[in-house]
Amino acid sequence: MTSAPYAQLALTPPGRLATSGPAGKHDLRTRLAAHGVPVPRSWTADEPERIRPALVRSGYPAVVKPDGLGGGRGVYLVTSAQQVPGWLAMLGQYQYRGPVLAEEYVGGPQLTVLTSSDSGRHSVTAVIATELSLPPLFVEMGHVYSTAVPAETATAGAQGGPAANGSPAFASPDVHRPASGAGPQARAREAAGAVALAALDACGHATGPAQVSVRIADSGPVVMGLHRGASADPVVRLPRHAAAAAGQPGTTTAAAVSSTAATSHFWLPAGDVEAVGALDPIRALPWVAELAFGFGPGDRLPQITDARTRHGHVTVTAAHPAEAAERIATVKTMLAVTVRPRLPLGAVPRPRSPRRSVTVAPHSDRAP
Repeated sequence: MTSAPYAQLALTPPGRLATSGPAGKHDLRTRLAAHGVPVPRSWTADEPERIRPALVRSGYPAVVKPDGLGGGRGVYLVTSAQQVPGWLAMLGQYQYRGPVLAEEYVGGPQLTVLTSSDSGRHSVTAVIATELSLPPLFVEMGHVYSTAVPAETATAGAQGGPAANGSPAFASPDVHRPASGAGPQARAREAAGAVALAALDACGHATGPAQVSVRIADSGPVVMGLHRGASADPVVRLPRHAAAAAGQPGTTTAAAVSSTAATSHFWLPAGDVEAVGALDPIRALPWVAELAFGFGPGDRLPQITDARTRHGHVTVTAAHPAEAAERIATVKTMLAVTVRPRLPLGAVPRPRSPRRSVTVAPHSDRAP
């Protein structure tokens, strides 16, 4: 892993900004590494079928990904050579034949750093905890932005998986505690912000918003990805929702300026939708800021493999992350969806098998 001490993450002077941004993931990593920005080590191949020599160099576990696709498409954790054919089959569904990367796996909680830039001058607007799907995929399934973190906040594992109490694990309390203190929580947030700004300079970003994905590894912050430009993802609206909810009736915080906004994406079984519970009672809840579920009877729920195939989301406001997790769980209990599961590709149905449907509540803390 290419790394640099936090104190050495100095910004490149505006006069040295590149005139064009990186063309792909490999170009981005090469440019960031040249500027001393921590990134995972990676090896490339010209096409997916030639990834195996790169995996020999990276070793296992490794993350394999297409160089030219975004939104988490084709990003896959392989722990042995036996998993490579499954990844190749996934890329075949995207009809992708371009360059690919084998990248060292970096553990630790993941943060999304929102930034704003004007003529090469960058600022951090928010640092937001990110919940990922369980391996082998890396789909962003939840985010939480908070200005106050109580002691009872759940702690997530290295992947950002379920907490021990079964509630959606947004991230470690080390991530969420306000940055005004001098503890490890504040240092993690500050380090993520510093490395994100250094990444913007290194890739030549000059003006406009950006999102930088940062993993907090044992060795320090590591830049995992960077998206420049406006985004329609609900994560970018969390600071605004939290600010609007601060001090409103219904929050239980003693400090009127402290609030939380959290988004959780729905994960249901792939299949044919037969019935959907009423949505209006959910939207009427005073702490529901957004509800998106665009499926109805007769629609087909896709298998979730990337950000584009997620099944909708809910955004709630609360006094702190633990309360947000409770409110998200309430919404998922209220939103009942009856799905007739589809057979996996290549499966043969049993003779005279009865038609079977299942009514489920959406989950984002684990795959069904």
